[in-house]
Amino acid sequence: MLEKKLNENMIFLRVDKDEEIISKIKEISQKYRVNSGRVTGIGALKRAILGYYTGEKYAKTEVNENMELISCLGDISSEEGYTIHLHSVLGNRYGDTKAGHLFEGVISYTGEFFIEIFPEKLERKYDRTTKLNVIE
Repeated sequence: MLEKKLNENMIFLRVDKDEEIISKIKEISQKYRVNSGRVTGIGALKRAILGYYTGEKYAKTEVNENMELISCLGDISSEEGYTIHLHSVLGNRYGDTKAGHLFEGVISYTGEFFIEIFPEKLERKYDRTTKLNVIE
């Protein structure tokens, strides 16, 4: 892993082979006390767990092949610690894609992420209508 604080509000994070994306973003969020922010990234994965919210729970799909991380977008918020909420689009060598909520992503070669730090703290609270912890 390589991290560079580019300015007061931006961190670059390179996630290396065999490292897991969400755990590394959480590690950097704790180190720099990022209570809220935006995450964007690209790279390549060898393993991922993607989810689709059914309105009741997440249906999960495991991907175990080398895939391009075409797009990774999400946010950082506070909910009893740091919550990293990411959605991703993955593509294989044939141009087929898989997408969804990223529960886990293990890098196959490299991943490049930018963390934009927001000055105001975003907090999550449980919403009975959606049955999700939503930003309040």
